[in-house]
Amino acid sequence: MHITIIQTCDGSLYKPLLDATETVNRAYASQHGYGYLRWDGIKHGTEPWQAMFNRIYLIQEKIRSDTQCEWLLYMDADAVVFDFERKLEQFLDPAYLLIACAGGPRPDNYWDLNDGVFFYNARHDRATEVLRLWSEAYESSNPNILYASSDSFVKSDFAIGDQEMLQDILRKDTPGLAKIYQGDEAAAFNYGGPFIRQLLRDKGIPLDKRISQLRALCEESRTRNQPVPLTKNP
Repeated sequence: MHITIIQTCDGSLYKPLLDATETVNRAYASQHGYGYLRWDGIKHGTEPWQAMFNRIYLIQEKIRSDTQCEWLLYMDADAVVFDFERKLEQFLDPAYLLIACAGGPRPDNYWDLNDGVFFYNARHDRATEVLRLWSEAYESSNPNILYASSDSFVKSDFAIGDQEMLQDILRKDTPGLAKIYQGDEAAAFNYGGPFIRQLLRDKGIPLDKRISQLRALCEESRTRNQPVPLTKNP
């Protein structure tokens, strides 16, 4: 099965985060025969915060350019594989376009996902359509969004975030487009779960401390996933 892991960042502010997680996630991908793609910069826009929308265009480009592509796993720059023994295939279900963990404790909300870590089914019959709706939501949400300043975004209280736009698309659709892990399984491959861990932004933690915490988490992952050395017979 052709699966590619995608990560991206603005290439400046959050670059240290991605530098830390890329090493671990690329090693995991190599161990299991998955592809790995990293892209630094801003696909559409002028401000570092607009790199959050890179995921839309990177997935679009990968599907268009790679006819072998079947599934993509998008991971934020602050997300790292913690258990190399687990394989991505165990989470895949061709009936769904999107597979993700819950965005909040609302089990009846079929649209409430966290897109910091999510699977995208490139072979789903609505794969292209939803990406188009998602990019259009970003590009048309504000006439000046592509040139908005960081200050204007902060004042908006993240109302125009990529996750909210995707949730809105799912909310307007019929249930069944996304499989969302909820309840006791909400951390199946996100948050502080056993497989993939994401060090989410906390307003009370400065970026430099967050970078240090993430590096420590990556080092812990490297240590626990090192191959056991062979013991030579005396």
